[in-house]
Amino acid sequence: MSNTEVIALLDEIEKHPDAIRVRRRTYEPLERAARIVDVGCGGGRAVHELGARAIGVDHDPATIAVARTRYPDARFRVADAHALPFPDASLDGYRAERVLHTLDAPRALAEARRVLRPGGRLVVAGHDWDLFAVDSDMPEVTRRVVPARADQIPDPRAARKTHHLLREAGFTDVATELLGTVFTGPEGLPAVLNLAKGQEGEEITAWRDDQRRRAAEGRLFLAVPVFVTTAQVIA
Repeated sequence: MSNTEVIALLDEIEKHPDAIRVRRRTYEPLERAARIVDVGCGGGRAVHELGARAIGVDHDPATIAVARTRYPDARFRVADAHALPFPDASLDGYRAERVLHTLDAPRALAEARRVLRPGGRLVVAGHDWDLFAVDSDMPEVTRRVVPARADQIPDPRAARKTHHLLREAGFTDVATELLGTVFTGPEGLPAVLNLAKGQEGEEITAWRDDQRRRAAEGRLFLAVPVFVTTAQVIA
């Protein structure tokens, strides 16, 4: 996917009521945080919603350019999640949504620990790429499509590992809850078709066509479990 296509897909996901519920849940642990970094900020929606106390970082200059155009009053920086441009113990809050699976998770969480002050709060939300649930008239193909897509992701199971990685990184009060997003309308079709990215063959083509028919007939179903993990730096 091109940068433009990725942002367009994220835009559709972020507008979904379940995605809004997840996003708002990630704000709750940071209510008292005066200085927050939003890592992997994408198009910048969360930074805008968190207000002046937040700064968004993303490794991709083109993505940051989009965020700055959309939200000119918000703050954004091009930065590496593994080497954040902040002094030790300088932030009150750290937020990352749908990004840890693209990173070296242990390094990224160790970096989060470095920049957070004692008593600082962290919240990480993400989906597990092995757990997408897709209804299909070709379930045997779905059972191949989902893990094959997961194998293309740098760390497809980062969301399920976050709880223990945070404890190993020195965080306390680590807690994980399960939320999720369920798509039943045509707006979910791009996310479903993305699961077959890079996969070819007659059965894959038929599977894609089946999903397009389902979307047109109002029968599409995609469920994405989301793990939301919170933690604190020992005060």
